[in-house]
Amino acid sequence: ISLGRTASSLMPNPSAWTAVGFFISVFAGVAYWADLPWAGGMLLLVSGFIDIVDGAVARATGRVSNAGAFLDSTLDRFAEVAAYTGIAASSRVPSAIVILALALSLTVSYLRARFESLSDRRPRGLELGERAERLLALGILSILGFLEAGVLLVLALALVTNIESFGLYRRVLRSRNGMMTENDEGSKRF
Repeated sequence: ISLGRTASSLMPNPSAWTAVGFFISVFAGVAYWADLPWAGGMLLLVSGFIDIVDGAVARATGRVSNAGAFLDSTLDRFAEVAAYTGIAASSRVPSAIVILALALSLTVSYLRARFESLSDRRPRGLELGERAERLLALGILSILGFLEAGVLLVLALALVTNIESFGLYRRVLRSRNGMMTENDEGSKRF
């Protein structure tokens, strides 16, 4: 029995699953703020699992759509902001480190989205430091009592992913098939 079919028997609307995952991330932020990093970590892991479930439900029910993908990716970004806001408010980790980890995490997603808007190719080969890996690292280290180490690991993973992504995406866009013309909206020479 597939995950999507099982989960859709509980709640068939994939967008509802997306919303549940978002609210669990908000509760993770509240748990971090309340100085319960182990609870924040557990809630982050649950939220990450639900992020897998919503896509599986969409595929199992034939409800895959651009609107659903847009909602999912948007709420994923807000979920990250909620969790990191809670961490920053807890005073367990210097706020500057939390802000930098969040900014670099959001930039990973921005680079991917911008690349996809400029190219007909899907980015491949960049899996280290994607959202799932960052959530897993932060969640596990939070549960184990190493919240600051978790944030620093997220920061490092996101930094490396940004550097690799920027280089890869730029090479692809500069290639013969991905070249932009001066008339393309938003195009710039680097």
